[in-house]
Formats: sequence, structure tokens, C-alpha cells
Amino acid sequence: MAKIIGRLTSEKEILRECLEGVQSVEEIGENYRSYNNQLEDKKKDFYDRLPARREKEKEKLDEIRIRKEKKIQEYENKIREIKDKAKKHKENKKWFSVISNHLQIFFQKYISKPLNVRKIKKSEDKQKENLDRWRKKPEKIFNQRHYDLIDRINHLDNIMEDTMYAGAQGEKEVLNELSKLNDSYRILCGLDIELEDWISYDGKRKLKSAQMDLVVVSPKGVFVIEVKNWSNQHSRKNDDLSPHEQLDRAGKVLYVYLKSQLKKRIPLLQKKVPLHGYRLTKVLLPIKNNISYDQNYKHVLISSVSKINGFITNREDVFDERQVKRIKKTLQPFVTE
Repeated sequence: MAKIIGRLTSEKEILRECLEGVQSVEEIGENYRSYNNQLEDKKKDFYDRLPARREKEKEKLDEIRIRKEKKIQEYENKIREIKDKAKKHKENKKWFSVISNHLQIFFQKYISKPLNVRKIKKSEDKQKENLDRWRKKPEKIFNQRHYDLIDRINHLDNIMEDTMYAGAQGEKEVLNELSKLNDSYRILCGLDIELEDWISYDGKRKLKSAQMDLVVVSPKGVFVIEVKNWSNQHSRKNDDLSPHEQLDRAGKVLYVYLKSQLKKRIPLLQKKVPLHGYRLTKVLLPIKNNISYDQNYKHVLISSVSKINGFITNREDVFDERQVKRIKKTLQPFVTE
């Protein structure tokens, strides 16, 4: 198995947007499917239980209404009893008791009864609203109960809609394929190289740095790989640098840097194995096979996920193991950790 050094830049950036615990691009899709399955199970259970829950809420409302009627009847009976007492007291000319009875009747009829009945009425109104919610808005109740799970799904959905996610998926697919190469191959991920001075590109001195998705260092040479997981629509609407120019610029930065550093560190290497021609190869790899070769960038070659390993291994060896290690060591400080 090939030796992988560093981490894909796109994967690292997309994982920053993820919730804690997500460790890889693959886990984003896995978690998304898992959360959706959980939500569907909970939704099925919720709606299976819904008729019983509505009936239970209706029973609660009926109980409150019965309690209200009982309370009203209790007060009516109590007031009737006091009136009967007042009538007897009046016949017996117990005027003080008569006055006391009328005060009790006033208190029970206009203060105590309305106060207690009003409390029950509030409970009745609240329970009626609750029953209406269960009858008319069960989805809202379900969403409120499972807000955290729905929020996780929406968060991952937004991430998966991001073009960076598609890019990370594509790069991970290529990396998984490259990892099948044997251990004489080193795969460096997410290089970001800046030169000491500006260099000329396209007739102008305007190039100093570049980012690279993947760089394969092997006995077969150095391969700088640019992965594009673009939809056909995005490919047509792209207003930035073309993928061909982007890779061509990155390849030149890598070539200039390696040439200068290898000459400094291994004087004989530059003489034995110059970094020109097929020894440094620029490979554009469109995941959806929707980017074609461009004659304006004749050194930018096109390959695919299924063919990339054969594309590399079918070449003649140009470096020995010592040279491969030296190039890998030169480039390793620029990988994404």
C-alpha cells in the first residue's frame, strides 16, 4: 500500500464545518443517512401512536369539563343550602344570622365560584388548544420534539450542497485509488508551495505560489494531480482560472521549487535525473469525465479514477529509492497536516 503523507486540504476545510465527532468525508454521508433513518423511524412511530394520543388528549379535555360541571354543581348546592338556612333564620327572626347568610351567598356566588371555575376554565381552554394542535398540527409537534436531530440533518445537508464537499469527495476517491499502489509510492496531500521570488508565466512575471491537491512521488517520477468533481453545469459556468491553467501554474511552481532545492541539496541528482519531460507530469483528473484535453496546455494530461494507477505504473523508472525519499523529504513541509 502506498504511503500517504498529510491530509487533503478540501477534507480538512469541510470538516471544520461539521459537528464534533465527524472525522472524514465518508462519515458526513454516513451520518446523514443514519440521521435520516433515525428520523424516519421516529416519524413512523409518532404517527402510529398519533390516533391513541389524540384520544388521550380528548379524554383529558372531557375530564376537565366534567370537573368544571361538578365544581359548578357543588357551588349551586352550597348556595342552595345557605339560602335554606337564611330562610329558616328569617322565620325565626335571627336577623344577624340572616345577614351572615346573605354575605356567605354573595361570597360563594360572586367571588369563590367564579374564581375557582375560572381556574378550571383556563385549564379547559389550554387543553382544548392542545387537542387542536394534536389534531391539526402534528408535524409541528414532531419537529419540535426532534429539533436537534432535524437540525443535524439540515446542517449536514447544507454541507453536502457545498461545492467544496463535492471536491473533497472527489479528492478522497482519487486518494483511495492511489493508496492501492505499492509502498514505493509516496502520496503527498494538500501542498501549498510559495517560492522565494516571482517567476514568469504566460510571458509575465506573475507567479509565486500554488496549491496542489495531490503529488505522487515514485520511481516513475513526480505526478502533480488536480482533481475536479464538477457538474456539467458548473463546468460550463466557471469564470475562474480554467482547470488546465490552474494545474499548469501549479506544475510550474512545483518544478521550479524542486529544481532549485534538489540542486542545493543533492548536486549530483540534477545531473543524473533532470526534472524535465516525463519526470514531472501534470495530470488533470475530472471525476465525472467532463473535462477534455486542451491543446493550449499540451503538458496537462487528462486521466480518470479508474485509469490513474495504470497511467502512473506503466512508465519506466526514472528515480531510485534514495532519490524518491529525498524528493519526498523536500516536499513534506508543505503538506496539509
